[in-house]
Amino acid sequence: MEIRVLGPFEATPETGTGTEEVLELAERAGDPVLSSRARILRYRAAMELGDAAEAERCLAANEAMIGQLNQPALAWQVRLQRAGHRLLRGDVDGADAEWEAVCRFGQEIGQPGAGTYHWAGALLIRFEQGRTAELEDATRDILRGTPLALVGAFLAVIHDEAHDPERAEQAFRPLAAQGFAVPFDFVWLRYQCDAAMVCSHLGDRASAAVLQAHLQPYADRFPTLVFGSLVTGSVHHYLGMLAGTLGQYGEADARFSAAAAAHERIGAPAWLARTYLEWARVLSLRGDAPQGQRAHELVEQSRRIGRQLGLKSLLRHARSG
Repeated sequence: MEIRVLGPFEATPETGTGTEEVLELAERAGDPVLSSRARILRYRAAMELGDAAEAERCLAANEAMIGQLNQPALAWQVRLQRAGHRLLRGDVDGADAEWEAVCRFGQEIGQPGAGTYHWAGALLIRFEQGRTAELEDATRDILRGTPLALVGAFLAVIHDEAHDPERAEQAFRPLAAQGFAVPFDFVWLRYQCDAAMVCSHLGDRASAAVLQAHLQPYADRFPTLVFGSLVTGSVHHYLGMLAGTLGQYGEADARFSAAAAAHERIGAPAWLARTYLEWARVLSLRGDAPQGQRAHELVEQSRRIGRQLGLKSLLRHARSG
């Protein structure tokens, strides 16, 4: 039987079955290294599909066996997944310390891309801490040295998070000029979602229509990077933002409701709070009293989560909103 290892963006319900089959074959062969690799792949697929319970089972099983394998590269990947899992659960400071430690370990054992993975994880952590501006210079350096389109989207996000619409617009324009047409690879979904966030905050209706068409087929997915360790919000969240930008308020309500349910299901409190906040922003655009009251309630729910987790960026957005 031919087994093809799927790219990170190719997770489907059938992929879950495929990774289960790979794991069964590894177990049957009595090969613990192959079993560990299968669980790393299955974790990534499970997170892309929002199956947090299966992802946790794979991660816990791998952690239980990895110390016996004498496979530093596998240990590094598993530790990356655990650090990212902590971030998803809202333990931002704990994830920060663990991400730094595991990336140092990756560099010590000579893992290719360890420096880039460090930057990618640090950007998501700083996003929650309200400190993305610290990574602007590093992001520009990487952008000069790599053709990866995602880096340009990251730069737009940095300026957007800094409440600098002029510079966000400058970084966003080249993305829009290309129609957001980038290679359909392992970063495609994250690129489209980051572009959607900035697009919505800029109020760019023409770009919102393009991005909405790109993302609609993947509404139930979660963008992931770095072996599935870096997980961002449900695609429903971004579709809600785009629908709001386009004045499709009923569609926006449905998307935000689906995103909130998805974030609760996978245990992603920071992303739940962001969904509440973006939902409130769109409701406030309608300009009527009942929606304004609902928006106020959502902002308060977002603030409660933000205070509990110490999410400085989210709290800053809540105050400015």
